[in-house]
Amino acid sequence: MTNKFDAIVIGAGSVGNPTAFFLSEAGYKVLVIEELSSSGQGQNKAAIGGVRATHSDPAKIQLCLESLEIFSNWEKRTGTDIGWKEGGYCFPVYGEREECILKGILPIQKEHGLSIDWKDESEIRSIVPGINEKGLIGGT
Repeated sequence: MTNKFDAIVIGAGSVGNPTAFFLSEAGYKVLVIEELSSSGQGQNKAAIGGVRATHSDPAKIQLCLESLEIFSNWEKRTGTDIGWKEGGYCFPVYGEREECILKGILPIQKEHGLSIDWKDESEIRSIVPGINEKGLIGGT
């Protein structure tokens, strides 16, 4: 018996998995070759598992907004509960340099549809109870 595939994906990590998924969803017969015993067990396994769009590069923002859409609808789309929890990201700032950087990218982030603002120190404390307050300036 000869197996025929439309695509062969090498690696089942953060690039290989979605590549195989979307090729398969588009109707292609896909073979995934992975050296580990199951997918998603490589370097990215140690990541915190968060998905965010709060970047400075418009392409990354758009890519991550699409990722948020995919993950937030995953169970509806596939029937599999991946434990998705919608929340948010807080970037606390303790230095003037970081404050300038985050305030500087806010216009780019807002221009690309992110609901994000600068919050002063007291607002950050109320958003993140128990945060280290020493030197806290604010954040996004």
